[in-house]
Amino acid sequence: MPTYEYDLFISHAFEDKREIVDELAYLLMKSGIKVWYSGFELQVGNSLYESINDGLKKSRFGLVILSPTFFQKHWTMKELYTLIAQETGKKEKRILPIWHKIEYHTLLNEHPLLADTYGLNSSRGFAVLVNEIKRKVEAERKKYAGLGGDENKNLNGKALKVFIGHHPDDDGYRSLLKRHLTSFEKSGKIQIWDSTMVLPGSLRQAEIEKRLINSDLMIILLSADFVASDLLYNLLEMARARHLRNQGSLLPVIIRPLIISELPIRRFDMLPSNKRAISLWPDKDAAWLDVVQGVKKMINHLKDSK
Repeated sequence: MPTYEYDLFISHAFEDKREIVDELAYLLMKSGIKVWYSGFELQVGNSLYESINDGLKKSRFGLVILSPTFFQKHWTMKELYTLIAQETGKKEKRILPIWHKIEYHTLLNEHPLLADTYGLNSSRGFAVLVNEIKRKVEAERKKYAGLGGDENKNLNGKALKVFIGHHPDDDGYRSLLKRHLTSFEKSGKIQIWDSTMVLPGSLRQAEIEKRLINSDLMIILLSADFVASDLLYNLLEMARARHLRNQGSLLPVIIRPLIISELPIRRFDMLPSNKRAISLWPDKDAAWLDVVQGVKKMINHLKDSK
């Protein structure tokens, strides 16, 4: 079992120190995360190479501040290649990317290996960055302490694993559904997961597919945007296949208008019960009550059949 002196090694370009790195490093340390940061660790007379090499070896993750300047520096690229080599050799996630003033399509075109890893955008603000990074670090600490993180099963082993699939533009609907299902989660009947819970440094699509494959109930929030996305449509096909093989139950929820008759799941039971999109209901509370009652019925059926 690996042990590390630091939770994070911060890899960054010198030009980004004042704008983001100094403050982020301070806030991470203040939150209880053990940080190796050159601004704290390097002292006059220290060997730069030996100090950074030592920091990389003693840190569980490399928090990499990816910026246009970062990719222009020989030293930062050397740190990045070292972290990539460690990921490959140890077969464990090492890189937690933060995208700073760089667009996804730039990463995809110039550094596809990094584009496949879920990163945080610095534009979301320090509070979000610290919270998400801390969540990842604490999940890792619990895993090695034998306690399990939020990725593991409910301790009583009885909670159904519920996967919610949605398009990013429909995030408000996802949030409302989770709010309506809170009582089921608090009572231990279900454990909900959705793509907003992907941890930094994870291979985003692979993590989403893994969660869908391991779920008992797959709730898909249908909209035209969802169907238009190739990645999400593929998830729908995976969910349908699992349902037909009795490996899990698919429950589509129509949130915004779309043509259902052309979908491969057109003959499946759907919610709301009248198959009218939630957005078209004059009484949204009534629409959500209808949906929640349908989900409750499915939860009880699954628990009774286990």
